[in-house]
Amino acid sequence: MPTNISYLDETWNCIAGCEHAGAGCQNCYAEQWSYRLARMGQDDYKGLHDTVWQDGACIGHRWSGKVRCLPHRLDIPRHWKRPRVIGVNFMADTFHETVPDKFLEAMIRIVRGCPQHRFLVLSKRSKRMFDFWRYRWLGKSSLVPNLALGVSCSTQDDMRRLVPDLLATPAACRILSLEPLLGQVDPEAISRPGRQFGESLRMLALSGMMGYPGSMTAKVNRLDGLIVGCESGPRRRPMPYEWARSIIEQARAACVPVYLKQIYEYADGSGKVLTDRDKIALVFGECPRELPPFFDLPERGETP
Repeated sequence: MPTNISYLDETWNCIAGCEHAGAGCQNCYAEQWSYRLARMGQDDYKGLHDTVWQDGACIGHRWSGKVRCLPHRLDIPRHWKRPRVIGVNFMADTFHETVPDKFLEAMIRIVRGCPQHRFLVLSKRSKRMFDFWRYRWLGKSSLVPNLALGVSCSTQDDMRRLVPDLLATPAACRILSLEPLLGQVDPEAISRPGRQFGESLRMLALSGMMGYPGSMTAKVNRLDGLIVGCESGPRRRPMPYEWARSIIEQARAACVPVYLKQIYEYADGSGKVLTDRDKIALVFGECPRELPPFFDLPERGETP
């Protein structure tokens, strides 16, 4: 289906439903949008939400944790002839624990059968993603050249938990989505289990190095691109531009593409959520919209 997400051409939602997996999920747009779709009569999204009550009044609706696979939507990308960048399951988490391996395999076969497209999967369940690719898919087949894998993080603790799994997962392209960004983060300072002389093991996710401070000797996979954005909606939480600027500077120092998707007009979240590249550049002086070469599709924008 068409999307307003600026770095995508389409979304392909063949799974519906989810549950919160971190602070970034608190004001999940997909949660509210899918509830509206259910109220509008779309059966795919019915029965996936719980009503939240406070003092006898309904204050909203939340994912119930029920996840529904939608096999009737699997073939959709095959009907798109013009090359597209496609976001996969942006109304769910592809690697939710209840999604069967066989359904994931059916999805990946569709992806491999559509080499004209580029697909992007973002997940907050990096351990399931790693286990599926390392022990399930690669035991039967090879790397999928037109599929990018990524994790969605909002805080430094999210990155500590999720990014190492992503970097260890075989992928043609690895993306870190920092949206909604809820605190200042440092992709070059991800602590890992393991200590030496009182120091924690440290991973530099942009530089592709790991080791102890003063001895970064082990090479690891590195991130291929970053996406940065603030929260939107009436309950949005603050995101000072300085947080984004710090990430942009680190990414440029490591020659890693960075894509600034949206930012508040004012640091406290007031004013407009700016999404237009020219308007962001006018207010803040710059608006990088860089993506890895993986997403280059020369024929994008031509006739369907």
